[in-house]
Amino acid sequence: MSCTQHVFRRIKLSIYVANMIKVGQKSRGYKPHVARELLGVSKERLRYWKANLDPKPTRTHFSASDLFAYRILQACVQDLRIIPSELKDFDLERIFEFCQNRDIQTMENFILLLNIQTKSLSINLESDFSDFRNRKICYLYLNELLKEHLVSFMSLGGK
Repeated sequence: MSCTQHVFRRIKLSIYVANMIKVGQKSRGYKPHVARELLGVSKERLRYWKANLDPKPTRTHFSASDLFAYRILQACVQDLRIIPSELKDFDLERIFEFCQNRDIQTMENFILLLNIQTKSLSINLESDFSDFRNRKICYLYLNELLKEHLVSFMSLGGK
């Protein structure tokens, strides 16, 4: 890699990280190939998730908040082992709205709770989580996902 290419990729990284930090930024957004690279998923998988799990399946670009919502969906599928056809029974629009209306520092303090039996979804503060531990609920700590997401932005910029 030439010095010019290396500098260009570093500038690209700075732009991605800056956009990620400004979650509410109004811009056209990221193209699907960037979303695939950030999430590490195939073209077919992203297309399926967009058609079946995204509340706005006709979108042509993804905002930084949309990408984090997709990261949450990915964790539900991969970490919690919820198959996408079951996941679409939940009110997934709440995840996209949550990501759009919060900044990174605020999101770090939340946890996603999924009740598989009742198909209910809630996003609560971690401090309130002790109230839910007795129920049979799947949960994801958003602070770990945020770290993973930021690392993927940095690695994409470093390519």
